[in-house]
Amino acid sequence: MKDLEEEGAYFTTFESLAGHLWRCVARARGLKGEMGCKTSVAVNARRILGKKLPDNYSGNATIAAFAESGVGDLTEKPLSYAAGIMREAIKSVDEEYIFSSLDCMVLERKNQTGIPDHWLPNPSLYFTSWVHLPLYKTDFGWGTPLFVGPPLAPPNVLVLIPSHTQDGSIDAVATLSAPVMEKLESYAFEI
Repeated sequence: MKDLEEEGAYFTTFESLAGHLWRCVARARGLKGEMGCKTSVAVNARRILGKKLPDNYSGNATIAAFAESGVGDLTEKPLSYAAGIMREAIKSVDEEYIFSSLDCMVLERKNQTGIPDHWLPNPSLYFTSWVHLPLYKTDFGWGTPLFVGPPLAPPNVLVLIPSHTQDGSIDAVATLSAPVMEKLESYAFEI
């Protein structure tokens, strides 16, 4: 992440990893030029809404923030560019954004992710992070899990999870096509 240090910018681990993986997936898909490349990020709405959620609401409270870039800029500019776009998308989510998004979801047909179909055209990605969930501390009486991962997910989802090694590292679980996954493995370690 040398380019982050050179520009004096500091990004969260999520912004950095999501930005890096977004760039790598665009390259792995062979995308070039000024074609638009979108991604969405699950943002914790509980943090923003606070007490406005009913006391008896126990489900997830996330909302999608959207980031977009031309593929050329995304893949050719430094990592700080992609991380910065991620940061701006996340920061754009406020109470007004949440209620406006909920209104849109009620009015429009939704796909499995709860995001209207036309919001996720290919090439797109949907990022979420489970890094701060105590996945490997959960014990239902037979010990802690050896591995935790997301259930079946729709295509083009990337979930960041604590590594099963429990050494503080992070794994990225992706639902991408096999050819893209093969290329992604080679690009993921290039920074």
